[in-house]
Amino acid sequence: MNAMFNEEDVSDFSLFKLIEFVESNFHAYFNEVIRDIDIKLLSATKIDNCEAFSVNNVYDLFSQFREMLSQHIGEEKHIVFPIIKKQITDTSTKTDLEEKEIRYIFKNIEKEHHRMGKYLKTISEGTNNFKIDLSFSPVLKDCFLKLEQVQHNYVVYQFIEANYLYPKINQIKSKSLI
Repeated sequence: MNAMFNEEDVSDFSLFKLIEFVESNFHAYFNEVIRDIDIKLLSATKIDNCEAFSVNNVYDLFSQFREMLSQHIGEEKHIVFPIIKKQITDTSTKTDLEEKEIRYIFKNIEKEHHRMGKYLKTISEGTNNFKIDLSFSPVLKDCFLKLEQVQHNYVVYQFIEANYLYPKINQIKSKSLI
């Protein structure tokens, strides 16, 4: 999946449609491409010996990013989105979670976004903004292209969640539905 997402106009999406959009586009994309990069980047640590940067260091940073992203997607898929969907479809039922627990979940998700963005920035800086050298193996060249796409798509994903998804969730919270 070589998708490049743009900040398409999702402002008119309902909260339910926005959640579905995030899950079917971003979550699906990241789950697929991250596995591919992980396998290829690991093999590049054994093939490529670059003087400009350490492939092992890039792989270590990527591994931390991958784990955090996987956890983040899992939290949204199994905790946050089901709570929100339940509130959308059944407004007569209150969630078992208290308001302070819900606030903690959202603060944690925002912190995760910040940390994951830092990992991608560090990877980008450590690879000279994913600059491909002719001496790189085809595997590493492919990894750099995909890492650059991941960085772009992650920025769009984070923008959509921060500017569209979270405000819509806050509207529900302010109506005391959560």
